[in-house]
Amino acid sequence: MVSLKKKINFFQCVICSLTRPAVMEELVTLTTKEPSTDIEERWRYKYPNVACELLTCDVPTLNEKLAGIFGALLCIYRLEKNICKVIFYEYVS
Repeated sequence: MVSLKKKINFFQCVICSLTRPAVMEELVTLTTKEPSTDIEERWRYKYPNVACELLTCDVPTLNEKLAGIFGALLCIYRLEKNICKVIFYEYVS
């Protein structure tokens, strides 16, 4: 049986690797960009879905790192702005 200390150490290693700036930016990119149509359909949304789950899992360390990466925040802001425009235009028309 795996001890609690080993589980905690494993979790900390996973969080440490996920919070590297390059990884965080890749998670945001996977979440905010439409996947290529060249990819087989059953795999097309697999990684974007996993990336979205990781970014929204409400782990404070991940949230703090994401908030500290300007490029990632800018990408999220642009996506949110575009979504708000679409919703507004649908509401008005």
